[in-house]
Amino acid sequence: MGGGVGVKRSISLHDLPVGESLAQDVFDSQGRLLLKSGTVLIAELKEGLLRKGIEMVYIEVEDPANKDGDSKPDLEQIEKFKAHTDNFAQFARLYDTLLYEVRRTALRGKYNKLMQANLKDDVMLFARYLIEDEQASLRYYLQIKNAKKDYEYEYHALNTAILSILLGKWLGLSLYEIWEVGLTGLLHDIGELQLPEGMLKKKGPLNAEEWALVKTHPILGAKNLLKTDWMPPRVIVGVLMHHERLDGTGYPQGILGSDIPLYPRIVAVASIFNAMTTDRSYARAVAIPASLEELRNRSFGQLDAKVTRILYDKIHAFMADHSG
Repeated sequence: MGGGVGVKRSISLHDLPVGESLAQDVFDSQGRLLLKSGTVLIAELKEGLLRKGIEMVYIEVEDPANKDGDSKPDLEQIEKFKAHTDNFAQFARLYDTLLYEVRRTALRGKYNKLMQANLKDDVMLFARYLIEDEQASLRYYLQIKNAKKDYEYEYHALNTAILSILLGKWLGLSLYEIWEVGLTGLLHDIGELQLPEGMLKKKGPLNAEEWALVKTHPILGAKNLLKTDWMPPRVIVGVLMHHERLDGTGYPQGILGSDIPLYPRIVAVASIFNAMTTDRSYARAVAIPASLEELRNRSFGQLDAKVTRILYDKIHAFMADHSG
């Protein structure tokens, strides 16, 4: 590949010539490893992946913007990109990498497997990047929301993580706490993947039996995460309780007020905002200002008023500053 620094890029397998090296492990639909990172793709391997329905892979390409640095983004690289607030190439690379990891967690969640160990480092790297320049991060997040209206699990998970990380920063949490709440946001709906396929895409209201099943997904998610030995307990509790509401109307336990920890309070606001501003099978996307108003209304009893107020103020201020 030459002497430059390598960065990961996703590419259609159909367009990938033989002889390229994979930059990331490839897994099948059941989470089984097919090819390891570094494997040179020969014709037989490419054909085998296509037969198994693999459409996209990651390869390493030269990054002309930083030929003398390290291939993995770090704080020094982040500082260089901060000098140009309109340049979101670094953010996009980190987002793309973590999106791939979310797809891996989705497979592992579906089949009740352990979460991959590298996820914790990828989320920490992304969290550190996001909080280095909150305004740039918020701007890019809102650009994604405007460009991607259709619901997909992995985008909802990652966008909820982004907003949870930013809320953690705005609330004055430590870096470790911000990492934990970001991980909680990323994994909050992992239990949904064990529900019958198609249930959450059903057009029209769920019947009583289906709704009862949906209410089990926080428990399913928490049980799955208990298997992963590096998973922080507060993240597991956050996943279990992200649908609890301060007035006791939430699920799965109907917990009240102060018994609900901070992480699920943050993730609840982040997840609801992301869901409302996305087209889902049962509802069209709501405009961002109207979504913020709805969240503020729900802060009188259901959602944490401080968390909701911070989100409302930050996004409103940003939109006012960029209205021209």
